[in-house]
Amino acid sequence: VEAQCAKAAKPKKAKPPKPSSKPVAPLDPLAAAAPVIEQLIRMKNGDIFAEPVDWEALGLPDYPTVVPRPMDLGTVLKRLKSGAYASVADLAADVELIWSNAMAYNQDGSFVYKAAVTLRAAASKKFAPLLALPHPSSGDQAADGKGYQGGVGGAQAGGSSAGGEAGAGGEEEAGGGGG
Repeated sequence: VEAQCAKAAKPKKAKPPKPSSKPVAPLDPLAAAAPVIEQLIRMKNGDIFAEPVDWEALGLPDYPTVVPRPMDLGTVLKRLKSGAYASVADLAADVELIWSNAMAYNQDGSFVYKAAVTLRAAASKKFAPLLALPHPSSGDQAADGKGYQGGVGGAQAGGSSAGGEAGAGGEEEAGGGGG
């Protein structure tokens, strides 16, 4: 009986895995960005940044002056799906523009301003790994090698509110931007 137990206790030699005949395609960072944008929209208060600000309907005649290049998550997602972005860095710059616009138009401490700060931090975390991946067509890393840093996108992040504020859901603040 002991001989049978000893025989059963011997581990079998593991066979090495067979090499796959299919080449493994590198992850396309742009393709991986769509779910990130969708996650941002689904996050708490992400819906305020999901569509362009309808500044005319909201009675915000100064909005185009304060926010010369509006942007929102829905527009970014549409542009991404249509192939408008050459790199994740380009896409991340538009995402950063959303937060910068919201912070430039809305007063520091306001609901929309705080939501922009929170979502900016979430976007930074979510985009960092994608920006570190090499672009499939070039094999290079992100141009600056730093990833999503916030502040990319050209709009200044101030706290001033020029005129009335407006936003989604009956709030009187302007969300992310427009398309």
